[in-house]
Order: sequence, then structure tokens, then C-alpha cells
Amino acid sequence: MIYNVFNENLLTKWREPKFQKQKNTLLPLLEIINEEKEYEIEAIRKHRKQGNGTQYLVHWKRYSNKNNKWILDSRLEHAKELLKDYWHIALG
Repeated sequence: MIYNVFNENLLTKWREPKFQKQKNTLLPLLEIINEEKEYEIEAIRKHRKQGNGTQYLVHWKRYSNKNNKWILDSRLEHAKELLKDYWHIALG
């Protein structure tokens, strides 16, 4: 059995954000494909080698840059056109 232990004295009381940029609003999912949640990718920003594969920095449609995420190429099967466009621009 695994227990997570933390010091409750380190917790702070939650406060309502003062500024609009601090608010983290959740957007609805766009699609459910094969019973999996799918978000729409707006752009691929960068790439990097990771083990035997490649990861891409994905920018999600209607989300800010702070939500960008590195995704392995094998998980981008629905973004083939965006990958093609990314490499066309990256290779000049």
C-alpha cells in the first residue's frame, strides 16, 4: 500500500483570482473518438528527439501557450496534415 504524505502547514487557503489572466477556464472537449477525449490542435511549434521517436510541442486550439504540451509522434495520428505543414515550414 502506498501513502502520500504532506505537511498540512504548507497548504495555503484558496483565493479567487484577482486578474483575468489568472483564471483557468476549462473549455469543452471538441470530440470523443473511440471513447477517448480529443482536443483540437491549432499548431505544432517545435520538435525534439526523444528516445527512438520524436516529440512535438503542440498548441491547442482556444488555449493559451501555457497549455502547450510535448506529445510523442505516435499519439498524433489525427494530425497528419499539421505534421506535414510543420515539416514543410521547418525544412524551408
